Amino acid sequence: MSKNAIKITVALLFLMLGLSVGRMWPTATESVDADAERDHEPRESPRDVEAPDPKTELPLPLEQAIVTTLRSWHDGETPDDMILFALQVEAWAQADPARAFEALQNMKHLRPGIYFATLGIVAKEWGKLNPEEMLSAADQLTHSYASYHFLLQGMTGAMHVDPEFAMEWLGENRHLDQANSFTFSLLAELSTIDPLEAFERAALLNDPQLKGDIQGTIAVQYAETSPEAAFTWASGLEPGRSRELMIEAVMEHMSYLHPEKAIEYAADLPDDIFPLYRDQITHKVIAGLAATHPQEASQLLETLEAPNQYDDAVQTLAERWGLLDYEAATEWVQSISDPYSKHLAERSLMVGAALSSPERAMQIAGDMQVSEESSDISSFLATQWARVDPAGASEWMLSLSDRDIPAGGVRETLQTWAQADSEAAIEFVQSNAGRFQERALVPVFFGDLAARDPQHAMETAMLMQDPTDRYSAVTSVLQATSKRNPTQALEMIESFAEPEIRDWGVMAVVSEIAKLTPREAFKHAQGVTDPAYKYQSVLATVLAVSEYDRDLARQMIDQSGLPPDQKQIAYEGIE
Repeated sequence: MSKNAIKITVALLFLMLGLSVGRMWPTATESVDADAERDHEPRESPRDVEAPDPKTELPLPLEQAIVTTLRSWHDGETPDDMILFALQVEAWAQADPARAFEALQNMKHLRPGIYFATLGIVAKEWGKLNPEEMLSAADQLTHSYASYHFLLQGMTGAMHVDPEFAMEWLGENRHLDQANSFTFSLLAELSTIDPLEAFERAALLNDPQLKGDIQGTIAVQYAETSPEAAFTWASGLEPGRSRELMIEAVMEHMSYLHPEKAIEYAADLPDDIFPLYRDQITHKVIAGLAATHPQEASQLLETLEAPNQYDDAVQTLAERWGLLDYEAATEWVQSISDPYSKHLAERSLMVGAALSSPERAMQIAGDMQVSEESSDISSFLATQWARVDPAGASEWMLSLSDRDIPAGGVRETLQTWAQADSEAAIEFVQSNAGRFQERALVPVFFGDLAARDPQHAMETAMLMQDPTDRYSAVTSVLQATSKRNPTQALEMIESFAEPEIRDWGVMAVVSEIAKLTPREAFKHAQGVTDPAYKYQSVLATVLAVSEYDRDLARQMIDQSGLPPDQKQIAYEGIE
């Protein structure tokens, strides 16, 4: 990747990050300046920022274009071409970073995320031009994140022109709260300039976790730009775990970006690497090659010594090859001699094929012999099948025995169907209510439906013809709704015309409601007419309340009106 392309990409990422970060702050004013008095100052007029400055060579139209674009963000708009805008800001900062910085401080109306993103671009260019001036400007920033972000980007820029200055500054500021973040970012930036120096400096760090993270990043960066040199460097390190990790990072990254080199070097790993780690490295290479060079990846399998590494790699290759070319992958899987490894590969091949084509999932599911051992893969196939033929997939799942297919598989298939066409899915459930009830699927289905549309779920649940099905469905909807909106759950209960339904509806939700509104839950528990339901409702309420207020729970038991023996059980339950 060229330097210009990298610069464009980084600038764009900062701006896109700014758009997201901006939503986290209540106002731009609070973020840019902690001085509340300045919040009431009038905004500057366009000429305050756009007036030409004889000291700068920046063309006035460019500055005007930037300021106009920045102001448009006040209304939630974004530029049509963010890459172009990022380059405009970069040119603005290169021409006169001090002027750009001052202008940004005056634009108090900016959304904070936009302010931070633009500030970061200015800081990085200023750090490249004059690190000392950039550091002096950072002292003017009172908001903690603005200061941190400005320093981080500014010193990242300084690393390109004066690495010694940047590292000296880093050493003098190890006391900062974000010291590790600065260290990681600056050394990662140094790795784009001189990866070997970056690695040497990282080796001096005392924090093992930070050291390992930085060294891995350096290895990846080196492998991206100079794969041959990176492999030679990593292989030449002192024997030990650090060298093995660096070789692994280089080889894994190389397998995606430079697959031919990865194939070549996978056969030339240092002889003294511990066999387990050699297998781990080879496995990473196989995973990377699987999507582009599966045939070559399959040949590397024979170099793996540990059985578990071989089986893991076989599954990875089968799944990714199945995504790419199902027929070729199938032919390879059939050539595997070990029965257990072949079984694992067949399962993974089905996953890859199903992910690439729902029609293929339907074909595989229809042809396979389902057994208890293959029930999980059957569930996955049916879920993929449901993307193109939900009725057929659901019917197929229900036709299988409980031994061969778990209830969760039918649930996932129906979820896929309900997301695309809830009415058709509900109609299917109602017409097959008996088969669903046998497998305890009614509460599961209606609980999932309530998560998307509680009112619609309740209306549908009440239409279930069988009383047992209706009870199960309504209870599931109430319980799911009470966890998200207790008030809505209570309103549903109060709308029931039948006292019996109200009673067990209260019993189903009071424990959840008691966590948020204990007195409201107790009031409804007291209103239950059926003695058995009332006891269960009061008990559920006081047990939930006792977790955070035992005295209140005792008061509720005293006032419950329960028989003495039931009160005693409740008292014992909360102690």
